[in-house]
Amino acid sequence: MFLNKHYFISILCVVRFGVIFNMGWLIYGDFKAGFEVGRWWQRLFNGYSVTTWMVVFNLGSTGLLVSWLMKYSDNIVKVR
Repeated sequence: MFLNKHYFISILCVVRFGVIFNMGWLIYGDFKAGFEVGRWWQRLFNGYSVTTWMVVFNLGSTGLLVSWLMKYSDNIVKVR
């Protein structure tokens, strides 16, 4: 199935709006707090422990594994 180019352009417009809106909100929060706790990129991962990183890695690898299985499961089903 081939998707047309306009579909991807519309997705890029939505993503661009989200990125601009969220960056603006983070910068506004920094100015409102007076940069007392540091800039947003300096405190982005504050409080992450080893357990948190293990959970993030586990969920990410599980998602990749499921997507790989779904990609090739179509070929397996066709053989039967």
